[in-house]
Amino acid sequence: MTEIVKASLENGIQKIRIRAEKGYHPAHIQLQKGIPAEITFHRTTPSNCYKEILFEEEGILEPIGVDEEKTICFTPQELGEHAFSCGMKMQKGSYTVVEKTRKSLSLLQRFWITSIFTVPLVIIMIGMSTGGISHQVMRWGTFLATTPIMLVAGGPYIQSAWASFKKHNANMDTLVALGTLVAYFYSLVALFAGLPVYFESAAFIFFFVLLGAVFEEKMRKNTSQAVEKLLDLQAKTAEVLRDDSYVQIPLEQVKVGDLIRVRPGEKIAVDGVVVEGVSSIDESMVTGESLPVDKTVGDTVIGSTINNSGTLVFKAEKVGSETVLAQIVDFVKKAQTSRAPIQDLTDKISGIFVPAVVILAILTFWIWFVLLEASFVASLLYGVAVLIIACPCALGLATPTALMVGTGRSAKMGVLLKNGTVLQEIQKVQTLVFDKTGTLTEGKPVVTDIIGDEAEVLGLAASLEEASQHPLAQAIVKRASEAELELHTVENFQAMHGKGVSGQINGKQVLLGNAKMLDGMDISSAYQENLKNLKKKLKQLCTWLLTMKSKACLPCKIFPRKMPSSPSVS
Repeated sequence: MTEIVKASLENGIQKIRIRAEKGYHPAHIQLQKGIPAEITFHRTTPSNCYKEILFEEEGILEPIGVDEEKTICFTPQELGEHAFSCGMKMQKGSYTVVEKTRKSLSLLQRFWITSIFTVPLVIIMIGMSTGGISHQVMRWGTFLATTPIMLVAGGPYIQSAWASFKKHNANMDTLVALGTLVAYFYSLVALFAGLPVYFESAAFIFFFVLLGAVFEEKMRKNTSQAVEKLLDLQAKTAEVLRDDSYVQIPLEQVKVGDLIRVRPGEKIAVDGVVVEGVSSIDESMVTGESLPVDKTVGDTVIGSTINNSGTLVFKAEKVGSETVLAQIVDFVKKAQTSRAPIQDLTDKISGIFVPAVVILAILTFWIWFVLLEASFVASLLYGVAVLIIACPCALGLATPTALMVGTGRSAKMGVLLKNGTVLQEIQKVQTLVFDKTGTLTEGKPVVTDIIGDEAEVLGLAASLEEASQHPLAQAIVKRASEAELELHTVENFQAMHGKGVSGQINGKQVLLGNAKMLDGMDISSAYQENLKNLKKKLKQLCTWLLTMKSKACLPCKIFPRKMPSSPSVS
C-alpha cells in the first residue's frame, strides 16, 4: 500500500519538503482544500530528468538546478488526486486534496498549556524537598498535572514516531515519544502498586522540547519579517502608457514591454531600460552607494530604486519574480527554508542514534535484571533512565535553531545568505573583503576638507545647494549650518545635469559642480595645471566652486565618513 504523507500546517500555510533523487520522496502527499501550500523540492541528483518541476493542473512549470531548492506555491481547490512530475513527465508523484480538517492547537498554544500544568509540578517538587507536601499528595498531584500535558503536548510527537515506525525509520520524535510513554505508563502502574512514580520526567521533557520548538518558530518569524521589510521597498503602482495616455495601475498588472513614466521622487516600478529623459537615480537600496547614478536613454534602471531629479520614461524588461528585488527576496526565503549539509548529517546520525539508544536501554535492563540480579522495578528504572536522558537531544534541536538565527540575524544586518551551505562554510573563512560605502563608512557624504576661505567657500556653495536634495548638496548645506553661516540669495539658478549648478550671488556668476563643469571654461593653462595637481593630491571626491569674476577656483573635499564601529581595515 502506498503511503501518503500529510503536509504540516504552519501559520496558516501547508508546508512539506520533497527530495528529488531516483524518484520523489515522498512521492504521494496530502493537502487540505483552500489552504495555501508551499511544497519545497530539493534536487540532489544531476540527472537532467529532474531539471524542471511540473504541476500541470496548476499551470506551474519551474526550473530547478542541481543541489538547489525550489518552493512551489499555490492554493489547492479541487478535491481528489492530482499529479506532479518532472518536466519530461518521466518521474511522477501525486498530491491528494481533502477537505479541511478540524483546527488543531498551534505550537504556541500547546506550549502555554504545557507551561501552565508544569507550574504545579514545580510547586510539588519544591514542597517535597521542604517537607511541606506529603508523599501521597505528590504521587497523585504529579499524575493529575502530567496527564493533560501528555494529551496536549504528546500527541504530535507520538503520531510522528508512529509514522516513522511504520516506515521502518526512527527520528528524534521516536526518542521523545518512547521515553515519555515508558515513563508515564510505568508511573501509572507504580501509582496503584505503591512504587515510586516519575510522572514529572515525562512532563518536563515535553516542556523543554516545546520550548526549543517555540524558539525555532520565533526565529522563523523574525526572518519572515526581514523578507516583508524587503517587500515593503517595492513600488505599489506604476504609471503605464495605455491607449496614448498614462494611467496608474497596480504593480501586478505591469507587463514586459510596457512604457512606464516615473516622476522625480517616485520609485522605479520594475527593471527596465530608459527610452526617454535624463535623470539621476538613488540606487543605494541595491548597491549601498549613496551617490545618485546619472541615467539617460539606453541605461538600465532597477525596480524599487528612487528617481531623484528628471522625469523618465522606460520600457519594462523584467517584472514580477524576475526583478532584482524579487530575486533578493527569493534568496532570503531560500536561505530560510534551506538545509545546511550538517542537517543532512544530523538526520543520518539520528537514524543510527535512536535505535542505538533503544538497544542500549534494553541492554541496561537485561544486565541489571539478569546479570546483577536487581529487582524487576529497579532494572526497569535504569532502562527508562537511559531513554529519558537521551530524549530532548540537542542534535535535533540545535542545528535548525542555529540556521534560523543565523539567516534572520544576517538579513537584519543587511547580509543575505544564499543558503544554509554558505552559513556553514563561513566558519572556514580566513579573509574578509568589504565594499566600502555603507559597510565601513556611514554611506552619507560629509565635507571633510576645504581649501581656501572656509566661510566664503561654504557660504557660496551652500547658497546654491540650499534647495537641492542631492546627497553632496545636503552635505555642504549641513556643514554650513553647523558653522552658522548666513546664506545668500541666488538669482538665475540653473542645473547642469551631470555637472553641477550655477547662479548669480551678489552680482557674481558662481558655478558649483564636478570636474566636468570646468570643460570649455576660459581658464589659464597654469591654473588648470594647479587644479590637476590638487586633484591628484586629494585623491578623493571633490566639488569645485568657481567664481567667474575673480577667476578663483576653490576645491572642497567630500567623502563618506568612516563608521565609529568599523575596525581598522588595512
